[in-house]
Amino acid sequence: RPSSRGEAFLLLNSLSRPSSRGEAFLLLNSLSRPSSRGEEAVQLSGLSRPTSRGEDMSTPGGEKAKRRVSVSAPDGDEGKAPSSLCSSASFEARGEEPKPTLQDEDKNTKSYMRRNSLAGKLLQAKLVNACSLSKELLMAGRTFDVRHDLEQRGTFEYAEKAPIRERAEAVWAVQSKNNEISVGRELAEAFLMMEIPYPVEESLQVIMRRQCQGRESLDKDDFCRIIIQYEDTVKGKLELMFKEAAGMDGMVPYKRVPDLLDEVGVPLMCGVKPEILEQLEAQQKSKVNFVEFVNLYEDTYSRAGLTIAEHTRLSEAFESLEDTDGTVSMEELENILSWNDSLVGLGRESTLQSLVEQTARRAMEGRISIDLESWSKGLKAAQSGEKQPPLPRNPRITGCAVLAAARVLHDRIAIGLKGVMAKVGSRGRALSKEKTLSIIEEVGYFGATVDSLQHFMQVCKYDDGKPLDFDQVYTLIFRYCNADGFTDLEEADLTALFKRFDDDCSGTLECGELGPIIRWLGYQPTQYRVYSFAEDFGLHEESQIDLIQFRRMVANYLKLSLTRVREAFANGCLSGAESESGIKVGDLGQLLSMVGYESTLNEMETMIQSLGGPDQALDFMTFKKLEINHRKHVRKTMEENGGVTNAEYKKYQSYFHDNQNDGFVAQKAMRALLGKLFPCTSLDRTRHVRIAQLVKEADADGNGLFDFKEFVWLMNRVTEDMDRDGLVKGLQLKKRLGYTSAEVKQFKDLYSICDEDLSGYIDCEELCSLLSSLIPVEREAKRELEQRFREADSYNSGELDFWEFLTFMRAVQTDNWRNINGVVGKKI
Repeated sequence: RPSSRGEAFLLLNSLSRPSSRGEAFLLLNSLSRPSSRGEEAVQLSGLSRPTSRGEDMSTPGGEKAKRRVSVSAPDGDEGKAPSSLCSSASFEARGEEPKPTLQDEDKNTKSYMRRNSLAGKLLQAKLVNACSLSKELLMAGRTFDVRHDLEQRGTFEYAEKAPIRERAEAVWAVQSKNNEISVGRELAEAFLMMEIPYPVEESLQVIMRRQCQGRESLDKDDFCRIIIQYEDTVKGKLELMFKEAAGMDGMVPYKRVPDLLDEVGVPLMCGVKPEILEQLEAQQKSKVNFVEFVNLYEDTYSRAGLTIAEHTRLSEAFESLEDTDGTVSMEELENILSWNDSLVGLGRESTLQSLVEQTARRAMEGRISIDLESWSKGLKAAQSGEKQPPLPRNPRITGCAVLAAARVLHDRIAIGLKGVMAKVGSRGRALSKEKTLSIIEEVGYFGATVDSLQHFMQVCKYDDGKPLDFDQVYTLIFRYCNADGFTDLEEADLTALFKRFDDDCSGTLECGELGPIIRWLGYQPTQYRVYSFAEDFGLHEESQIDLIQFRRMVANYLKLSLTRVREAFANGCLSGAESESGIKVGDLGQLLSMVGYESTLNEMETMIQSLGGPDQALDFMTFKKLEINHRKHVRKTMEENGGVTNAEYKKYQSYFHDNQNDGFVAQKAMRALLGKLFPCTSLDRTRHVRIAQLVKEADADGNGLFDFKEFVWLMNRVTEDMDRDGLVKGLQLKKRLGYTSAEVKQFKDLYSICDEDLSGYIDCEELCSLLSSLIPVEREAKRELEQRFREADSYNSGELDFWEFLTFMRAVQTDNWRNINGVVGKKI
């Protein structure tokens, strides 16, 4: 006899189902029938879900087993098996549901807290009052006998969850306000607490129209009926599709499972399918029964169809940003989703912005789902310029909404990747290693090599000799991007380099360390190049860089350093215009200079000869291999030379020879040389004190004389110190002068044009020549410019570096010298 209206509905619903091919409903014996030999006693455990994912719930093969299901009683048999699995149909046919114990309710609260921390805590506090235990089901000795014959009859059974009605009532007690739950966000939060984070919109709308009938709020019975009907709908769909795919034995071949999951409404991210198959193969499963299928469904459904690795990454990112109510802001959501510019760029930047806005709207309206078609329609409407509803004020986004948005983003990335594959001529075909390498380059990792590709293929456990299908390519590129293209050995090397500069062991580096670090990578960038990179990466003078950010910065710098070279190879010449002759080995010096190397003549001759002479043709892949080997060579020589390259070492030898006496440089001569090479050290008191300290440290024996080793150490340390100050100064100056990043880049181009003698500095004559194209520079105007030049020349060197030039231009614009702003406006 049913104890409530909801249980009566369950009774009618169960009795009205016709039996399907190869299946019989479970035989219910009389309540007083004693257990027979061979039966298993199964102890129900209310709200808790004691079985693990993937556990085989079927009876032993070939053996007709009988299982006694016993509702927990105060004096239950201690010898009964501690499994809580039983056929839900057996209870629904009686109109009864096993009742939870308070201990079970406490255990189940953890699953709610995982989904929504605030709701979980409230639920934990109210569960005891929310759950009313049925006296009939707590009567000692009351048991149900259930006959199982899975092999011959193909009977399906569910892993026992908490009783639907009891879970719904528990959630109602927490979520309802004034004995009502509003249709919309409150109902969505209730579904979330019911562990239904992504209800199928179409199915839910049918049930809502039938139950709500236009009402905007639900009472307790309406809410419970909606929950029960929705779970029955999902359960019926799972049963129907599984039965259609199952054989006479009631089992489905394991290779059919991923496709079946996709058909029942769990859109699998690329990489999930091989992940599921690998899991089942590890368990030696050739076939899967219904219970195992349901467990896999629930597992992938709870992850929004994402891979385990991606779900873990997103969960960790969310937990690091979530507020006390278990939500994040729109800005934080965008930060979580834009973890890799190259990969996310495949889905287009406009897609990311539209996706964040649509997620915010859906989260506030309670319409979070993993229906990719529904999301796609919304994104297309937003990108086509169609008027969108206004964004909610200060929207907060749950973890489930973050996972759903990530799943949609991966769908857009997959579409972008298919476009890249078509671009390299691999549409609809399995990919060779060479084509896969071309795709990785197109994604943005220009430094990808055959060796790095080989490493990641081994990580993915792919056969080296077999072409890759789309799912495999997506998984490979996803792992490649997550590692920023670095192999395990390269990762260890970067970690060691990070620790070298992390003097205080804080786990972070200061922004100013960027220049010296890039030098230790083997490059010789100008101060402006380091500044420009820092700007592109979004750094400011107070930025702290952790290891993950450091790795990503290095990957971006490698990409930046090869961008112009790759364009040159694409055009077939260095000038930018297409050429039939192509690029030759003789162009190697210019190519290496574009990347950021300063090689000696001996190094250049050795590399050219290794490639067969200057007239040999040179392709991009060959250049990349040479560049990697050269970078390793540069780093090795820096270790041997005390932190300087061979080119710098020769330059310092010349300085030392000109200032030494009997193989030593006196401290007075050393200070004079430093003042000449670095004039700012004598004019800036703070720097002067710091350089004086370095001079003292270099003179290890305290005799006031520097041998060549001490001289090189000092020159290297002063250079690194200047690099740090130059970057911080640039970032501070740009902020103080109020220029945008684009304006600074324009001024840099102008500065390079103005530097006619390629000295790296501009003098007053070059500056007057530049401005004469806008303002007539007669005698009086020239005197005014000379006065302004002296004011901008901080170190009285007679030349302006780029930052002094930028200061000069801001002063000219601010004072509107000779109406220069008006003249520029007319020119434009």
